[in-house]
Amino acid sequence: MRIWKRSFELLCMFNLIAMGKIQLGDTMADNMSKEQRSYTMSRIKSKSKLEDIFASMLWRKGLRFRRNVKTLKGKPDIAIAKYKVVIFVDSCFWHVCPLHFIQPKSNKDYWDKKLKRNQERDLEK
Repeated sequence: MRIWKRSFELLCMFNLIAMGKIQLGDTMADNMSKEQRSYTMSRIKSKSKLEDIFASMLWRKGLRFRRNVKTLKGKPDIAIAKYKVVIFVDSCFWHVCPLHFIQPKSNKDYWDKKLKRNQERDLEK
């Protein structure tokens, strides 16, 4: 499904270019050079200290797993194939932990709404 959607998006993009509706330079706006963007994106990691602690505990207990498996829905933090189990490790920030939460200083309306919804979802489960 994901491949088909991407192919459809590319087909639409090519049609718009062929009809002269958009120019190749109009497809993406970026204020960084290609090298700067590459360096910035290379610094983004898919794991946290909390995940490292949790993963090392599992490993010491003898459980073998994979981290950040892209082929599984939601890209779980830890996947244990033997038991068909996936684990998502969410930090204190996302659940507004009273001990460790630090309120973001920018874009407050967005974060207030998002974090409030996370708390509501926690109560639903």
